Amino acid sequence: MTGSNSKPFDLDQQSVSQAFHIAVQECPPNCPCQQVHIVLQEIDGDDFASASMSAQLAREVAARLTERADQADLRLARRAGQVS
Repeated sequence: MTGSNSKPFDLDQQSVSQAFHIAVQECPPNCPCQQVHIVLQEIDGDDFASASMSAQLAREVAARLTERADQADLRLARRAGQVS
């Protein structure tokens, strides 16, 4: 897996935690940065990753996640014989 400005990410070579919850927050109205903040949590509620990003980057991430989720759903449907 790669990002636009990142090194390839090898899931087989990394310790990967599965997110069971994502907390999304925005800055209060008087905050000068006006960033979107996310926290990924494991099933037991422990935080394992967080990020802050601009509104534009948050939109790009959301679009890429939606695209990948749609592809994953299609692969699962194909495996189940629901789609050819």
